[in-house]
Parts: sequence; structure tokens; C-alpha cells
Amino acid sequence: MSLFTSLNVILGILPEKQTGAGSALNRTLQQLAASFGVAILGSILNNAYRADLADQLTALPARLKDVAEGSVARATLIAGGLPAPFSTALLHAAQDAYTVGMADILRVSAGAMVAGAVLVGAFMPVTTNAAWQEVETPDGANTGG
Repeated sequence: MSLFTSLNVILGILPEKQTGAGSALNRTLQQLAASFGVAILGSILNNAYRADLADQLTALPARLKDVAEGSVARATLIAGGLPAPFSTALLHAAQDAYTVGMADILRVSAGAMVAGAVLVGAFMPVTTNAAWQEVETPDGANTGG
């Protein structure tokens, strides 16, 4: 919903002749932001997962420890081959570490959202060209000014 609003604001500011270029630039920036967002948030998740899990895997051999630190799915596979008390402990440790990583991602995302809202509030123009255009109602009467 916010993407449509932001696109309307961006295109409303531009002269009519430049809306095509503005739309293309907006789409390109969205693609770049999505790619960087996935990379950055993925790195945060991976680092938090590995850091939280590392202290709990001291009993595993180095090779299995590296595999378990790679992902929750791999840790689950390793846990499936361990005896009952160890498998349960590894499974819970991996799930908890993933939860810690996701909490970190949510905090970073919330901070980015607040920062974005502050920037929009600070730099968004009060009016746009679209706001000054006359709007025609379905019955043909003109409204707006």
C-alpha cells in the first residue's frame, strides 16, 4: 500500500514529460533497495545465528559444528543422527539461535522504518503538482482548485 502512495507522490512532483523516466528510476531504486535489504538482513540473521549457536556446540566435532552453524535445516539433520538428549538440545539451541537472529532483523527493520518516516516527514513537499490539478467527478462537475 505504501509503494503505491510513494509512487504517486514521486510521479506527482514530476512534470508530465518526465513521468516515464521517473517511473523507471523509481522501479530501479526499488529493485536495488530490495537486493541490498535482503543481503544486509540476511547477513545480520546469519551472524546472530552463528554467534548465539557457537557457545552451545562445544561438544560437537569441528566439522559437525560448522555444518550446524550453516543453517537451522542442517542443524536439524545433524540432530536427527544424535542420541536423544543431545539431539533435543541441539534442535532447541538452533531454533533459539534463529529466533535471536530474527529478533535482530526485526529491530533493524523497525529502526529503518522509523528513519524512513522521519526522512519522509522532513523532506516531502507539502503539495505536489497533482494536488493542484482539477479533479473531475463522475457527474461532470469540477472540484478542486
